[in-house]
Amino acid sequence: RLADGHAWRQVYGFITANGYVKIHKESEDPSMTADQGFSLAGARYGIYKDKAKEHRVGVLTTGEKGDTESLELYPGTYYVAVISAPEHFALNAEVREVKLEQGGSVTVKVKDTPDPPVSISTELRDSSGDQYTCPEKDVVLEDTVYLHDFGAYT
Repeated sequence: RLADGHAWRQVYGFITANGYVKIHKESEDPSMTADQGFSLAGARYGIYKDKAKEHRVGVLTTGEKGDTESLELYPGTYYVAVISAPEHFALNAEVREVKLEQGGSVTVKVKDTPDPPVSISTELRDSSGDQYTCPEKDVVLEDTVYLHDFGAYT
């Protein structure tokens, strides 16, 4: 290793400096993520030699702030795709192309959509606005109004 941390390899008489790839994940809606306490940790990304994702060369996993460690690779073209999203985030099917130069470093920036759990609660009130706590079985409630609370989407 050199003083700057890069590794050098000799291949067929040529000296080649490897490169590094890492991922930085963010939420498309940081306010929702922060308000709900959703973590960016645990997203797993595959690094592939082909766009069809048949030849995986590594896996990177995000930490609490959405960053991964660096993966050392030979220079070339690679493809990055999510393997699994952290809890409360939608799985993003996009495959990103990364061109890694000799001795270079690439940070792939991804923004994913929060997918919060939905909880539904219903209150039953009569036409005067009084809440029914336990209506009798088979009672017809005329002019009933239903109020719905959709958790994070209120």
